Amino acid sequence: AGQVRSVHDAVSRVLGFDLVMNLAMGLSLGRALNEPQDHPDGYVDYWQQAIWQAQSAGILASMMPRGQRPLFGLAYLSGLLHNFGHLVLAQVFPPHFKLVCRSLEVNPNIDSSVIEHHLLGITREQIAATLMENWGMPEEVVKALRYQKNPDYEGDHRVYARLLWLGRQLLTARGVALGAGEPLGNEVFEELGLDREKVESRFDELVENKDSVMAMAGMMSPS
Repeated sequence: AGQVRSVHDAVSRVLGFDLVMNLAMGLSLGRALNEPQDHPDGYVDYWQQAIWQAQSAGILASMMPRGQRPLFGLAYLSGLLHNFGHLVLAQVFPPHFKLVCRSLEVNPNIDSSVIEHHLLGITREQIAATLMENWGMPEEVVKALRYQKNPDYEGDHRVYARLLWLGRQLLTARGVALGAGEPLGNEVFEELGLDREKVESRFDELVENKDSVMAMAGMMSPS
């Protein structure tokens, strides 16, 4: 209710300091490395992927029961940084990155983690998680990035990894080009205390309003 008349109003009354600090952190890290000019054909670019996953993680976290609900800011930050390893591969290992891109193009039904492990012996998720741990980022974010492709992970802070995994499946099922999707049963919804019908409806709305996501992604890109 009311109007937002200043940055202070936006931070203190609408977004919250926690979310703004995490958003700033995610943007700073994302802009620390150059966005690659090359990428696999058929996939949305880095910042679009970041915004899609951040938005989806935020939606899922906010829909969970209060007693189970993770911190919104950390869920959003995990989504924003989920593909940070992509930037590292592109900047530090350019020949390997090109090889991964071409392999993803000819194997669209195979997840990037499988291809990277086969070609490089390590995945972008492992690279990003190791960096975040060395940089002193919250353990919730480290675990989310490391285990986002593993729906069977049962360790600490697994809820954050589950949010990324579930959000990815819901988005790919709606045609958002984030890579190969996986079958989605009811178990993960039950584990997170989510009403599947309501979640599916919210994601229908999110994808229908994709222009706002594209606009946000465009503002995030330094180019």
